[in-house]
Amino acid sequence: MIWDRIRQWCKKLIERQKTIDEFNDNAKAAFIGGAIGVLFHAEEASGDSAFRHPYSKILLSAFTIKSTAGRKLTKEELLYIGRVILNDTSLTRKLYYLGWDTLRIEDPIGGVRVKWAIKDFVKFTYEIEG
Repeated sequence: MIWDRIRQWCKKLIERQKTIDEFNDNAKAAFIGGAIGVLFHAEEASGDSAFRHPYSKILLSAFTIKSTAGRKLTKEELLYIGRVILNDTSLTRKLYYLGWDTLRIEDPIGGVRVKWAIKDFVKFTYEIEG
């Protein structure tokens, strides 16, 4: 029983890192290809304790996206990026399941940061088809 829990924990840890790596690979490709003018980088950080949910990871519960090269971004642009991510139901559910409770978008160049509680954007359905 303890080994099953350890195995599940390791599996989830690997899946979390894979999610971050996939985001970073896609962001890099979009920047290099000219689709976007700012290079973004995802990482884990401390989340907001007010945003916790049953699957929240104890530490590093924020999925954080930072602009790392390019120009300063406005708060409105950061809000737009967050809305695009949170409107993707599949991605939002994945972030929730993997233990992230906070989505944070930051522009260290301009010193602007916005954040959301991921649990507020998971669209739960209450009907079971059968």
